[in-house]
Amino acid sequence: MKKYLSYLPLLVVIAILGMTLPFKFGGAAESVELFTEITQQVPGTPSNEAVMRIGTGIIETIAILLLLIPTTRAWGAATALGTMAGAILTHLYLGKIDDLFAMAIITAISAAILVWIHRKQLPLINKIAI
Repeated sequence: MKKYLSYLPLLVVIAILGMTLPFKFGGAAESVELFTEITQQVPGTPSNEAVMRIGTGIIETIAILLLLIPTTRAWGAATALGTMAGAILTHLYLGKIDDLFAMAIITAISAAILVWIHRKQLPLINKIAI
């Protein structure tokens, strides 16, 4: 039973990241609008919304692929966690506490659980984890 419990956060991360990819790669109006706002208002971001939007989509695709391979699952979870940390901070900076913000929080929590479950795959965390 314990072995199968780790599949819940895995499915959550893959599902949420996966369902946003068509919007990012397809250039959906809401996605373009959000990333345009990010590139215009958040310091240190690329000035081109398409670069930011598609780049984020590529990083999330890499995270999904890493999550699908058991031996790289911790790396995929860490990638997803880092990406969601950026999303959460960006939403807070913009004052956009909406459904996407909630999805980012759920994904981050699920990814953090996966990082902990698979921490032995991450050398630095494996050394300091109890």
